[in-house]
Amino acid sequence: MVQTMQTVTAPILTTTEGFPAIRFENATVIVMQSLDYDTYISYSEGGLNIETQRFKISKKSTDYEEPTIIPLARPTTGLLYAASANGANPSTFRVWSL
Repeated sequence: MVQTMQTVTAPILTTTEGFPAIRFENATVIVMQSLDYDTYISYSEGGLNIETQRFKISKKSTDYEEPTIIPLARPTTGLLYAASANGANPSTFRVWSL
């Protein structure tokens, strides 16, 4: 059963306005999908600018392909920050927590 579903617009890395924070609570699974461009994800806003502290969720060729699924060892609460991996366009990013 889905606890929450959030869709955010992630700005490009050169923004000075900050990045959207996606909160999940007591989640045992996080499901992520980039809808139009690849998206960088980090556990800290500052980590988006450091290659070793972020990971990339690639845009799938169709919306019907499997999203990225991350099972967690125990119920976890936290934040994810998102930035577009495209240098010219923001990305649309969706997160489900279960």
